[in-house]
Amino acid sequence: MSMLFLSLASVFTLCSVSFAKEVVAIGAILPLTGDYSIVGDAMRNGILLRAKELGSQSTKCDYKFYFEDGLLVSRDVVLAFRKLTSIDGAKGIISFGGESAKVIKPMAAAKKIYQIGYAADPALADGEFTFLDFPHVNAPVRMLVDYIKKKGFKHPYLITMRSPSATAISLELNKVLRAEGMPVAGETLINSGERDFRTIILKIRNVAAPDVFVMHVNTPEEDICLKQIREQMPGVPSTDMVYFDDINDVSQIDGYPYVSTAQPTSSFVKKLAENGIANVNFTAQGYDMADLLIASFEAQANGKTKTSVEFLKGLKDYPSAVGMLTMAPDGVIDCPPKLVVVKNGKRTVIE
Repeated sequence: MSMLFLSLASVFTLCSVSFAKEVVAIGAILPLTGDYSIVGDAMRNGILLRAKELGSQSTKCDYKFYFEDGLLVSRDVVLAFRKLTSIDGAKGIISFGGESAKVIKPMAAAKKIYQIGYAADPALADGEFTFLDFPHVNAPVRMLVDYIKKKGFKHPYLITMRSPSATAISLELNKVLRAEGMPVAGETLINSGERDFRTIILKIRNVAAPDVFVMHVNTPEEDICLKQIREQMPGVPSTDMVYFDDINDVSQIDGYPYVSTAQPTSSFVKKLAENGIANVNFTAQGYDMADLLIASFEAQANGKTKTSVEFLKGLKDYPSAVGMLTMAPDGVIDCPPKLVVVKNGKRTVIE
């Protein structure tokens, strides 16, 4: 009798083990404090929304999400990555910013951990372990140049931050503008941490005489620079590709159309409202990155792909919070950019 009991107990234990779900940890390295916390909070809300949805879905794996404050500082990003992978056991990493993706890329490859980052420089992707949830810059730059031409601007002036993403955008923009026969009137490079741009603006006004500023500058430098431009050159408008998406003071760009890659679909906006979540830029990106990692691990667990990366590489017209996503061979996830304008504090897509 006792032998039978032991046999049944052994069978029960084996069945319990065989049906136990694998727990997959996903880490997010985001700017959760400081000037970019509005972006980090928005992305975290998107990730948590996707995690909440898992409660009513049947999945092969269980998922846990861990958050670390990267602060967009290399040392903090390294420490966050080590903690998430060594202690929390993260198999996938979500990151924001070119500097973060750049720091994580070699570490992710060494540990064979997948990273999906929001960054504009395609050189930061490798198509094996690091992928970018940001379209190739040629499409949004083309849209920006078409807008500049349509408005009749002849002397665009670039103000660009020294960073991988801003540099990638600037190089493509310079190339396309030259091809269109309207090379930039000039370009000023600024460093992170600069706060007084009045001397720079005065020099630009006296030397270049621009009719539009094209800015690729991080917040809060962008907010400060825009304010000082409007004080010293009030008649000259500004535009931008992407960087106006995360500006802190949207009143600074009221009435200034720009190119965005962060605008959610109407169905996702509705989903946010149903869940009591504010429609803040980059909430959709957080949701999408979490969704893509979950889908990739599920594809492997279900035997649809041998590895998670096979799923990511095969993305084509994948429905997401910002539209249809398609993976390019270099690991860049392309989605259509949008021309938007801020009116009374609200971003509206210009059809």
